[in-house]
Amino acid sequence: ARKRVVFLINSLTGGGAERVMCTLLHHSQAEAREFDITLAVLDDGPRVNVPPEWLNVRQLDCRGSLLRSMSAVRALFEELQPDATLSFLTRANVSNVAHAQGVSIISERTHTSAHFAVGARGLLSRAMVRMFSPRATRVIAVSEGVAKDLEHDFAVPHAKFIAIGNP
Repeated sequence: ARKRVVFLINSLTGGGAERVMCTLLHHSQAEAREFDITLAVLDDGPRVNVPPEWLNVRQLDCRGSLLRSMSAVRALFEELQPDATLSFLTRANVSNVAHAQGVSIISERTHTSAHFAVGARGLLSRAMVRMFSPRATRVIAVSEGVAKDLEHDFAVPHAKFIAIGNP
């Protein structure tokens, strides 16, 4: 049986993470001969970054909500039963790790501590990152500074990190 891999991101609107995700997917067509690859997009918005035509894209409609994202990802993972998952951005990362049944890789593209809003929503987001990020199989950070932030403020073990800069 072919292994199933799910890539997960908040949206494909303009932004560096979205561009990097699409770049990575455009360069993975050879792997599609060996793996079933799906891109799951949490929010249904304008697509500035375009995934490759050969790719199976699952468009969800989570409308920026963490709870909707977690519910939608749980249902998607139950359906697809992925062997490995790779997500970009905090909401997608939390949803990924919360429901992954195989290898879960997350990629933090920003300094997470500085990214959250003030107030109850920010506190909830911080708690979710602190609860789920350490459970990831591997954590890709866009820089050593991002890795240190996750290690010190969110208890992600140092041994799980690899720093890979933007392409």
